[in-house]
Amino acid sequence: MWQQTNSFLLILSVVTARPEILSLSVMKSPSGSDSAPQRLRCEVEGHPPPKIVWLSASRRMKEVQVQTSKSGPYRVVSSVPYQEGEVLTCRAESRLGEVERGYPPSNTLMITLTVCGLIALLLLLLVGVLVYCLRNRARADTSPVYPNAQVVEDHRQHGFESLADGYAEVQPVYSTVTMSSSTSCVHYSPVNVQ
Repeated sequence: MWQQTNSFLLILSVVTARPEILSLSVMKSPSGSDSAPQRLRCEVEGHPPPKIVWLSASRRMKEVQVQTSKSGPYRVVSSVPYQEGEVLTCRAESRLGEVERGYPPSNTLMITLTVCGLIALLLLLLVGVLVYCLRNRARADTSPVYPNAQVVEDHRQHGFESLADGYAEVQPVYSTVTMSSSTSCVHYSPVNVQ
């Protein structure tokens, strides 16, 4: 806008701002009022001042239930009766756009992050179990059951050759031993046979 006053040029500029919801909260109605015990209050800001529209179950609420007032040059406050468990949406509209926020707030982000975290934790646990099993399998394949297993295996494979060279052959002998506690067990003891 241009105006010329007393040979001075005055420039006026108009600043515009998209609607923004500043707060959405439940407030107790004053005692003694004949309205609902709680009201849902929505405070919005924008230039030009936005119009507030309330939605319940995807439809507009009746205008008689809505209380709207200006709280500044660019702020508008509106409230509607609220019953616990009801899902309402405050929508701020102007020629620059619209924005909306629901109450109670949606916990979808928290639920999504929790589920993703649990999945990641389970995958890490699964990888840990797999690594543990593979390491134990590799150890079982390479480590003998008893410390002299390789010596016994060598004697078993080359037993006849060693007899020709004058070595004794090792043969396992099983016996039953009775212990003082009246229990019996099988005992393995190598015996040199020549």
